[in-house]
Amino acid sequence: MSTSLAAQLQRLAVPATSALYDSRKKPSILFDAQAAAGKDREVIYDIGISGLQELVQLNPAFLQFEDTLFGKTSIDLQRSVENKELNRKLDASIRKFFFHLSPYFMLQPAHKCLEWLIRRYSIHEFNRADFVNLILPYHETLIFVRCVQVLHIAGKNDPFAWLHGVKKSGAPLAKKSIVNHAAGSLGFLRSYGEFLEQAVAELDNRANVLQAMIAFYCTTTIGVLDGADQVGENLVVAIIKTLVKGLSSKALDFTAASYMIVGHLVSKATLAKKTLEKILQRLAVQMHPSLTGNAVMLMVLILQTQHEQIGELSDAVIATIMSAKWLPQALGRVKQEGVSVVTLLRAVLGKCLSKICRQDEDLELCKRFCEGLLLEITLTEDEARVVIQSVLDSYFHKGTTAGETFPRSNFKSNTQI
Repeated sequence: MSTSLAAQLQRLAVPATSALYDSRKKPSILFDAQAAAGKDREVIYDIGISGLQELVQLNPAFLQFEDTLFGKTSIDLQRSVENKELNRKLDASIRKFFFHLSPYFMLQPAHKCLEWLIRRYSIHEFNRADFVNLILPYHETLIFVRCVQVLHIAGKNDPFAWLHGVKKSGAPLAKKSIVNHAAGSLGFLRSYGEFLEQAVAELDNRANVLQAMIAFYCTTTIGVLDGADQVGENLVVAIIKTLVKGLSSKALDFTAASYMIVGHLVSKATLAKKTLEKILQRLAVQMHPSLTGNAVMLMVLILQTQHEQIGELSDAVIATIMSAKWLPQALGRVKQEGVSVVTLLRAVLGKCLSKICRQDEDLELCKRFCEGLLLEITLTEDEARVVIQSVLDSYFHKGTTAGETFPRSNFKSNTQI
């Protein structure tokens, strides 16, 4: 009973303590806490507005925040007494602002804007997760440290307790510390992946400017994969949604990063057939000419490392692959560069032949696609032997299951290379 009473008294004491603290110090990334307390809202507002105006000169997209987050009426706003709906709208607007701000985070105008958001909207308290996601790509900089130092971290059980060392020491955060945290808290990778997805969607055709954010997610995820003795289902679930989004993204850097992560993933873990087929389909419909070679090499790697899981390519996968008009030429170029594409060729030709044997409605398309592949790719004698044998095996298997009989031993002896 006494313990419960003490806890209640401690909670009752917090508002008064906070009020006293606020009267003497103010959280700030531009000034020390005491100097910041000597500057009223109007002064900080003017600083924020000047920063916004400078950002508008760099990117007119920031104009959309002029009458909302930086509106004159916001000077007297108190988030702690506003209703949930208004705070929800503020959260959405602040997150959107962070998406646009990310590429400019290292610039002084960005720091001015953040100073206003900290003072007026208490983003270091109400929007901690998004604020941390914004600054993490810049974890090696001093401005990152300044931002962490304004965060309120309440003890060991706080979700951001892992940043307490930065707050206390004033030293930038090592990449290894981030990877270790991500490995021990898979919710971190899921959360940051969702943040990245939303940022890419918001910036749309300009999403390639999110290079720092994309690179951070890529290197962190690869670090976790490489450091794991075994990649479990929970880790796969934490990252797969973001990867699938990235594979078909209009943002080239996001797609390239997703290719790199998937390459590490399929080399370390066994994935479900459904997941692998979805990845193969996304690779086949990729929209970046500069990444066609990478897409082919990743397809080859998937079929090399996951062949037992995939088995025969499904009708849906082969249909998507056959619709990729760029694939035969890209496959030929990759082969000329010294990459063995036999695994992919066997899988594709084998499936196409099985469809031809069944007299499927897309029989002519299968024929044309196979011809296109063989015209583009120059095989060595050994490679040709492997591919032809695989095709014949598929032919005999499908022919037999279709009710036809073939004198296999005699036919085989007449078709040796």
